[in-house]
Amino acid sequence: MSQEQYIVRGESNLGVGKVCLQVFEGIAYAGVYKIDGVNLDSSSSFPISGKSPIIAKINDLGKIVLNVDITIDYGLNVASTSQLLQTTITDKIKEMLGLDDCVVNIYIKAINF
Repeated sequence: MSQEQYIVRGESNLGVGKVCLQVFEGIAYAGVYKIDGVNLDSSSSFPISGKSPIIAKINDLGKIVLNVDITIDYGLNVASTSQLLQTTITDKIKEMLGLDDCVVNIYIKAINF
């Protein structure tokens, strides 16, 4: 089974730079755990294709799109926490891979009381 890859550096005399989509998912996992009161949605945490709480895809425009299913603690501001998580993930992707044009969609699946 082949893994879908994103080209981070085009053909050169050194070769091509490609990154598997699972790398983007791993970076997003790390970003989620940096923010207090935010957890991955455990109802979708089984490693079944298409059922992971974080799914990376390449859209029709060639951009990386990350869909992140989370739960959030009661009392946290949903809008600002979602924005903080998006910024944290995109900053880490830029830092580690040099990409600044990815999309991070946050889906809040539950509030933890």
